[in-house]
Amino acid sequence: MTEIIDAFLPLAIAAFCIYRVQKKPSSWLKVLSVVLLLVGFNNVYRYYTKPASPAVVDRACVLDQIAQASNRTLPRQLDDLVRLDRMSSTEDALVFHYTITKSASITYTAKEFEETNKPDLISRVSSNPGFEQLRPLQPKFIHIFTNRDVGFESKITITPENYQKAEQVVAPNGP
Repeated sequence: MTEIIDAFLPLAIAAFCIYRVQKKPSSWLKVLSVVLLLVGFNNVYRYYTKPASPAVVDRACVLDQIAQASNRTLPRQLDDLVRLDRMSSTEDALVFHYTITKSASITYTAKEFEETNKPDLISRVSSNPGFEQLRPLQPKFIHIFTNRDVGFESKITITPENYQKAEQVVAPNGP
């Protein structure tokens, strides 16, 4: 709230000075109103264009770099049924795009597919050493599985709460 007051207070004072200049013109009041207008506009500009917090920027940069580096080695067939085509990122998530390569293997609805595969994906995120450096950033991991032949698509989102809860189950505290 104080940021808003700091940004708009000079503009309010300048408006008052301009009002006073119209009633009683004086040169120092004109100069003061112009200076306050400039300061006010500068403060408002800085208030509305301030950068995102460093933690958000760092997480987004790290996720983007991981996605770009991984895409150099993709697409990659993971097993007989699934191919990892590419990765992308958002401000708070790493997104994995998969293709299910065998149409006959799709006997699930998207909801059933999610219920069957989500526990395994949570386990991989919480126990895989490759994700160890990412977990403190608390990103989401979004897995999108598609098969265009049969029009199948399933989106499984793993949140920080999911994999932190699984970490506690996998590695409980000592006695």
